[in-house]
Amino acid sequence: MGSTGTFFQSPLRLVLLLFLFCYPGLSGAQNISNLHNELDSIRQVHCPDASFSFWAESVSDTLVNSVNADSLWPTASAIKIFILTAFYQEFRADWDTVPEVLDSILTYAPGFQAPLNMFSASQRSVIDSVLSRFTYNQLAAGMMGIGSLGNASYNACANIAIFLLGGPAMTTSRIYNLHPDLSGVRIGRYMLEARTDSTDNINRMTDFATLVRMIHYQTIPTLQPSDYPKLEACIWSGTYEGRTYYQKSGGLTSAPALRSRVGYIIDGNNTLIYALNLVAFSGTSDNYVTARNYMTLLMRERLLEAKPVSSKGYVVNRETKLYPNPASHILNIETAQVISLITVHNQMGTKVLETNDQPVHIQSLAPGMYFLTLHTNDGTVIPLRFIKK
Repeated sequence: MGSTGTFFQSPLRLVLLLFLFCYPGLSGAQNISNLHNELDSIRQVHCPDASFSFWAESVSDTLVNSVNADSLWPTASAIKIFILTAFYQEFRADWDTVPEVLDSILTYAPGFQAPLNMFSASQRSVIDSVLSRFTYNQLAAGMMGIGSLGNASYNACANIAIFLLGGPAMTTSRIYNLHPDLSGVRIGRYMLEARTDSTDNINRMTDFATLVRMIHYQTIPTLQPSDYPKLEACIWSGTYEGRTYYQKSGGLTSAPALRSRVGYIIDGNNTLIYALNLVAFSGTSDNYVTARNYMTLLMRERLLEAKPVSSKGYVVNRETKLYPNPASHILNIETAQVISLITVHNQMGTKVLETNDQPVHIQSLAPGMYFLTLHTNDGTVIPLRFIKK
């Protein structure tokens, strides 16, 4: 169970820049290159027909280098961290109670069959016996792999959470509402349903990093500081040399076998985000699993030695204020930062306004909730929310 706050996860299409490692006299680029070579040595010994890629970033640092990861997407199971966050945001007031409709879902009652439709009758019987009387908290922890529920019950927890959030499309919308930078997340289907390109569940490494930052800086909309320990308690965690790390493993494909590990590490006020993918083109072998585990451990050890070198990046300035809020015509911004650009996104993640002017004129916007982002001259990004009356 996690005790400190922050975030994690993994293959394809973003330029990877990185932070400086704490080796004397070496740059971040050199250290990442050294780590890459160590990982590749393990791969060659244990699983020579496989390939791998990795990604790492420091929350508090600008990205400064890239190595071996032009295309890194989080593990399939990593998407459950997004579902978890929306689920907790919606039901935290009832966290320790049993959902009223849980019995109807578990008994496959008419109108409540969608979450378990992909399971056989015998699997549904097992799920019913395991998840009976589960609270929102237990469903969330089970979905994230806390406890040994078995694969069917593990995925059933996620499907029940998606159902209680209103189904895949509504769950996607709720995730978008957390922050416009999560627009790459899509819940297109229930877990274990047949996947297609248009309905598959997807999320990018950048989405994962955004959510980790939001947990780290405690900027998830409507959550209070006292909420975060309960959220983090649903994410698998451990400690290494006094530091807390959170991690999620899972598979993307079976042929060829593509498995990923993603995680984030808390070191004081700093957070390091990492991901590792390993493809075994032969698709089998204990050596493949061994290589993945060794590579994950080595990468985590090296990342734990990393030290951010600046405070630039995605941060929250608790002294920055928007007023009035709600507003109907103009928004005033009170901040000590020098603002270079202001962007506004709606709840679907669509940019609806971009300006350099203050105050911000919002009379043309439709009523509803919006996300306003302040971009400063030093590269800081400050996320804020407001309601248009």
